[in-house]
Amino acid sequence: GEAPFNAPAGHFPPFMWGGNRVAEVDIQFISDWIDDGCPDKDEAAAKSGSSGKLLRLSLGEEPHAVSRKTSNSIQSDRNGLKQRKDVDCLTDEEVCKWRYVHNEMIQLNAFPMDRRNWNYWGRLHGDQCQHGWEQFLLWHRMYLYEFEQRCQDIIADVTIPYWNWPSKRYRNGNLVPPKEIAFPKSIKKTIPVPFTGGVLPYHYQCFLNELGAKKLIGLGMASGIKEMVGFRYNADSEFFWGLEQLVGKLTFDWKKKIRETLIEINPLWYPFRWPAMFYDNNGKALGEEGMQSTFHHHFPTGQDVEMLLKIDQWINFVGGPSYDMSYGALDMNPHNTVHIWVGGFNPNNPDNKVISGPKPPVDTNNYPYGGNFFATEPAMGDMLNNLTACYDPVFWPHHSMVDRIFHQWQELHPGQQPFEPDAQLAGLHYVARDAASTRALGYEYVMDAHHFETDKNIGFSRLNTSHAGLSEYVIDNHARAEVRLHRIIQPNRSYGIRVFLNQPDANIHTPVVDNDHFAGYVSLFGHGDCIGGPGHCDPPPLNRRLFDQRPVHHNAPRDFKIDVTAAVQKLVAKGHKDFKVTLVVMTPDRNGAGDHLKLEGLSLKFFA
Repeated sequence: GEAPFNAPAGHFPPFMWGGNRVAEVDIQFISDWIDDGCPDKDEAAAKSGSSGKLLRLSLGEEPHAVSRKTSNSIQSDRNGLKQRKDVDCLTDEEVCKWRYVHNEMIQLNAFPMDRRNWNYWGRLHGDQCQHGWEQFLLWHRMYLYEFEQRCQDIIADVTIPYWNWPSKRYRNGNLVPPKEIAFPKSIKKTIPVPFTGGVLPYHYQCFLNELGAKKLIGLGMASGIKEMVGFRYNADSEFFWGLEQLVGKLTFDWKKKIRETLIEINPLWYPFRWPAMFYDNNGKALGEEGMQSTFHHHFPTGQDVEMLLKIDQWINFVGGPSYDMSYGALDMNPHNTVHIWVGGFNPNNPDNKVISGPKPPVDTNNYPYGGNFFATEPAMGDMLNNLTACYDPVFWPHHSMVDRIFHQWQELHPGQQPFEPDAQLAGLHYVARDAASTRALGYEYVMDAHHFETDKNIGFSRLNTSHAGLSEYVIDNHARAEVRLHRIIQPNRSYGIRVFLNQPDANIHTPVVDNDHFAGYVSLFGHGDCIGGPGHCDPPPLNRRLFDQRPVHHNAPRDFKIDVTAAVQKLVAKGHKDFKVTLVVMTPDRNGAGDHLKLEGLSLKFFA
């Protein structure tokens, strides 16, 4: 059911013959059968093998594998909150889908009146965005929500990732030292400082692949361009410098063709951004020092965010109302600062006195992806200008991070409301109060998430998972960890669930005191025997009828959230680099609860 097999949004129906999705355990069974060489068994034997596997899973004798589906695909199937993840934690599939929706909207620029195209969003922000008062955060939250809904029209499980700028990998906004920028071995020179930039998220960097090189060679480019395949750069000034060492000086026309090819390869990259590139009147690169001396701001740090979150009044954090307009702290810094830092000054622009050369004519239509714009060298990056900022794809993870900080502040300071809750948000079909909650809008912020699907028809006495497959980045940068049990079926009999990390042999006798592997405990209040007729206590269907406005069903499945931060931190201190989860089900008399636990899966989530 994922794009393009998601008609009517995609080109093809999910299943050609009206079939249903295959359960994860059955997918694993088929995978195991293929790995075993596709043995010739009859149907009964196959069912027997599958039943044996399900029994072992229900007893915790065999681990559940990490789901092959994306986090949001699973949440979408459950009508749950979708997750906006750290952009540096996206899976390859999530990155591919994120690029796909960008490319789809860029292609729709061929239809200028189509409000689904990329330029529509750029113009809307330039014409209507609110800054410098309380609607800044409220307007942008709903603007991102609208854009995200548009993305989900194309691929239903796509969300806007956030860019965690204070992370160590962004070097506090400083320039990457020239000797650390990789080029083909045939290039012996070191790139001059004016052409080097700061670090952008990995997926937003530019790179050339073999197909792109083949295309450009077919257009007449020298074959030396093949040496640039596989290298990644934060700005095209780095890419162009390296390429010119191999093929000679590039004309404006060639720069246009190359930029268009790089965007085809990675629609998240954008040519008019020069991060941390600032220059004095003589063309000397100033780097991070330049942003501080010119704009009096430094690149945001973790300490900056901590100080912001301590502000306790709406007017100081968010901003003032229309009758007392004033900037909120988050709007000024880090929001404005990152815009300036990403945009930067173009080292290839004659006005910056780094190089000189003729300026090509500019086509004033279809900015920026159409016409002749990619053959030009503007003085500044688009993120530095409020009217053009949203044309750069990195605008979205930047503002997702801003919205995330706003959400964190709301969690720490509950009850604070806009001064003008019924004020219209310009250019959007919402009022200020509509932006009060991220959860009400269907999303939450998660650094990383790993799901393990289960068969809800099977009762568990123990449940084990495989290792989640965590990255070093998550281990080093998370602030909180959580195990979620998804859509637990209301039991007849009360029982408890003990949660252990990296202790797959845990059982009802495993101690919880002085055991660093013990992570938490939840209890379920049993429903008791049904007092009604057949079907009275059956769990309700996942999707309610359109006009069903009755209260939530008394036996509706629920999620449980267990904070496992303390256990994770203790085990990380002992050298653990990855985690698996074990659930042990117990009745109040401390006996095994048989097969009372029924659920649709569990997940291990990390938050920054």
